[in-house]
Amino acid sequence: MRIFAPNHVVAKSRFCAQMNKMKKSSGEIVHCAEVRPGAPLWVKNFAVWLRYNSQYGTHNMCQQYWDLTAAGAVTQCYPDMGTPHGARAHSIHIMKVQEISEGKS
Repeated sequence: MRIFAPNHVVAKSRFCAQMNKMKKSSGEIVHCAEVRPGAPLWVKNFAVWLRYNSQYGTHNMCQQYWDLTAAGAVTQCYPDMGTPHGARAHSIHIMKVQEISEGKS
């Protein structure tokens, strides 16, 4: 499971929140590491599927970003969601990040 978080403490917390069927005391995180891709050479188009909570309910959304890596696209997503949608960083849940071809929209 890939979890996008600023540090390992937040990553462990988000993992436990997604594993809501298991109690935190009965589960154990064996390893938490940052996944780094190789040195990217050109910019790619990424689709980020996310869910966020606003004052009007829960919303699902797909945003597209241009970046070198998937982590960079997710980093762009957090401030971009704050301005027009009023979503705070703690209420945004990244469901999937996928590289898409330039022809798809």
